[in-house]
Amino acid sequence: MIEDDPEHNGHLGGIMPCTTQDLHSGKLRGLFEQGTKAVVLQGDPRIPWLWKSLIELQNGGHAIINGPKGPWETNIQNLALNHRPNDVYLGDMLRFTPGALAHIARKVLIFKDSDDQIRAIPDKFNNHEGNVALKQEIYQTVWGICQDLLRSTLPEKSDFKKFAVKIDMLHYPDSTEDLDRIFALLADASGGWTRLGMQIDRTKAKANCFFDVKAIRDLFALGSLIPGINILLRKINGFLLEFSQKKVPNDTFLVGEPHIDGPNILTALMSDRDLLCTEVHGGEAGWLELPLSTEALAIFPSEQLGKMSTILPTVHRILFKKTNSSGEINKPNITLNLSVIHRPQNL
Repeated sequence: MIEDDPEHNGHLGGIMPCTTQDLHSGKLRGLFEQGTKAVVLQGDPRIPWLWKSLIELQNGGHAIINGPKGPWETNIQNLALNHRPNDVYLGDMLRFTPGALAHIARKVLIFKDSDDQIRAIPDKFNNHEGNVALKQEIYQTVWGICQDLLRSTLPEKSDFKKFAVKIDMLHYPDSTEDLDRIFALLADASGGWTRLGMQIDRTKAKANCFFDVKAIRDLFALGSLIPGINILLRKINGFLLEFSQKKVPNDTFLVGEPHIDGPNILTALMSDRDLLCTEVHGGEAGWLELPLSTEALAIFPSEQLGKMSTILPTVHRILFKKTNSSGEINKPNITLNLSVIHRPQNL
């Protein structure tokens, strides 16, 4: 149990459990102010219902006829139909950068309009059989959960209409072999300059310590293209890995580099996985794995909450295990991310 492990004690910057009753007492704010890096909401029946309705029944279930399948269940043409050009925050997308990103995603933004109705962008998805929408009950449930999280974190009398919720459905590859094939496919689908850009992005993702700073990271990646200099940079960067947050166990590699969620106030995760591992940095406790499941919601503070309070945002990273150590049938490696953000001014 989390609460029985002193390494996960909230006062030491760890992970703490809570219930729906705790939310009503404003417990999240107190825990985050004490240094807790993540809180796991347990026993809330809305959480497994949401997973079943939003993930399972949309992908091969029988309860929703002609419902919008996840983009990982369709083909690249369907993916393109639901993609919004130059937008990495909404719609369907592929995001694969070695060491930094590795998922297929569907992203939806919901907010309340002046009539107190929940609106969604995009409000429909095309599956080549016509435009289909998610059930309004799903959006109501997401809004209710996130409103409870905000009420437990922010001062009283906060105007919840000033906020919005981003729903991200993320599917990660089923194996390291599948991941390698996807990287190869994307590289071979591009021209020489695009492949060079991908190589630069790959090198940027490997930058450590003082190399891993905005602008310097770009210079490091460009310098790594120059013969002779690249050998020196590689040696220095390899030495710095020992002191970097990017150092990982030998049987894993990064698919989500250490970061804080800049646009978010709160980030809440549930997942069905076996090859993925999401860790939060607990200060002296080091990296702690979030106990993610489809029955609970792991919540942690993000950058925008730090700008509204004294609460520090949580640094987290995503690892991919090279093998399935459990020996069980592989789980789908899907993550549902509910992100509370400030409502965009144009809405």
